[in-house]
Amino acid sequence: MAGERAARCGCGEGAVRPCLLHVEGEALVFPNHPAFEADGTVWFTDCGAWGTNTGRLIRVANDGSAEVVSRDLNR
Repeated sequence: MAGERAARCGCGEGAVRPCLLHVEGEALVFPNHPAFEADGTVWFTDCGAWGTNTGRLIRVANDGSAEVVSRDLNR
């Protein structure tokens, strides 16, 4: 996993594993700023590549499905 960019989840025994590497066919670049809803939904930003206008807001439902909610983070 060295060199991979991934959102990471803590597991029951304290292990860390990748839980999401791509959204809608695009690799995560720099995922950060998570926010959690009571139902288990996770929201986070992916800043995109440095110096580009590629930031995204991503939603991961409690069933594991993920979607890009907005691409207007840098505008």
